Formats: sequence, C-alpha cells, structure tokens
Amino acid sequence: DWPVAQDRDRDAVLEDAMDVARRLTSLGRAARADAGVKVRQPLRRALVFLAPGTTLPPAGIVEDELNVDVIEFGSELADVLTFELVPNFRTVGPRLGEAVKELKPALAALEQADPDIFLIAGRYTLLDHTALAKLFPACAAKGAKVVLGGPYNSGLLAGGTTFNYETAAPEIAARAQAIAAVCARHNTDLKAAALQFCAAHPVVATVIPGARNASEVRQNAAMMAAPIPADLWADLKRGNLLPVEAPTP
Repeated sequence: DWPVAQDRDRDAVLEDAMDVARRLTSLGRAARADAGVKVRQPLRRALVFLAPGTTLPPAGIVEDELNVDVIEFGSELADVLTFELVPNFRTVGPRLGEAVKELKPALAALEQADPDIFLIAGRYTLLDHTALAKLFPACAAKGAKVVLGGPYNSGLLAGGTTFNYETAAPEIAARAQAIAAVCARHNTDLKAAALQFCAAHPVVATVIPGARNASEVRQNAAMMAAPIPADLWADLKRGNLLPVEAPTP
C-alpha cells in the first residue's frame, strides 16, 4: 500500500517556495537558451523580479540549477528599465498621417516628468481624434490635464475651407460636411458641437477657440452653452463619424 500523507506534516510555506524555485529555474533556462548561453557557462549574477509578498525559493537551489553565483531579488522593474509610450504608427498613421507624431513629445513628457497640464492644438476635435487612444489615457493615469486649442481645426469646423491651416483634402472636407449634415438635422450649430465635444473629455480642462474680437468671444461662449440633443452624438457614432468610445456631453 502507498503511504498516506498527513496534512499536519505538510509544510505549505516550503511547498510554495519550491514552486517558485521550479518556475524560476524554468524561466532561467529559457532565458539562457534565448541568449545562446549554455547552462555549463557560469554566471556571476542574476536579477529576478518577484511580486511583493512572493515566497522566496530555498537558498542555493535555483543558483545550482542555473549555475549562477548570486541571485538578487527585486520588486520594481523601473529600477532597471525605462518605459516609453509610443503610438502605433502602423495602425493610426494611414488615417491620421503626420498628425499623430505631434503627440510624441507629450507622451515622452508624461513618462519622464510629472507635468500638470498640456496645450494640444487640433488633435482632439470632431475631425481629429489622435489624442483619444494614447495621450488622454496616459494623462488620466498621471492626473495631468489638457488645454485644447484649435477646436475648429483652423476653420473647417466653423464653416471655412482650411484644415490645420491648409486647404482641406477632399476626404476630410467630405467628413466635415457629413458632420455638418447631422448637426443640421438636429438644429444644432456645427461650431457648438465642435466646442462641446472637445470639452466633454474628462482630461480636458478648457478649450480655447482663438477668437479674433469681442464678438467672437461672446459667440463662442454662447456656442458652449447651447443645448445639444443626445441623439446628435448617437447619430455621429452610428455614422462612424465619431469613435464609439469618445465621451460626449
């Protein structure tokens, strides 16, 4: 007959420690294989990162299995690695072109410093949603706010013909016309929708339309306060004119 284990004789802590030892040995051998370093070649030091509270393996076991003189345990990857948020240019580049690259300095600043606020011009509007996927989530994670400039994309969303200070490409002009048509069906001024969409995101602290005179300041204030039916935003999203995940008023 096989002997029956007695639960009172089991050492749960030792079992956990040996499980960690087995996993570290497996990962260590895989790392050696990836690097082309055979186990028979001794190493002076290995750096291992474990989650806080993880049971350490018994002394000497992993060192012997991996042929390492010393294993040092850490808990903060940031002590030895640096991280950089980089937009997926292959995904967003074909749609937004060079615009997405303009956000790289802001993303880098969030990783290397602790900024309170950014001024971003023209990169979160009814026509350009570049900041939505990467920059805004990064700002939210760091508690940073954004001041949005260029909510009309230099005029196309205010009845003009320019997009980012150049004559709008036909496909962008057609998109603006489609947005304007939805606004018209809901008896809403396109400029009011443009301003209020920009202000709706939680990381946006304020929107600066860049008025040229007192009359335009008053007009912009009125547009920001104008009532807009919820169905307008729903129709824009159903028509693939706004991202489904974009916050709206």
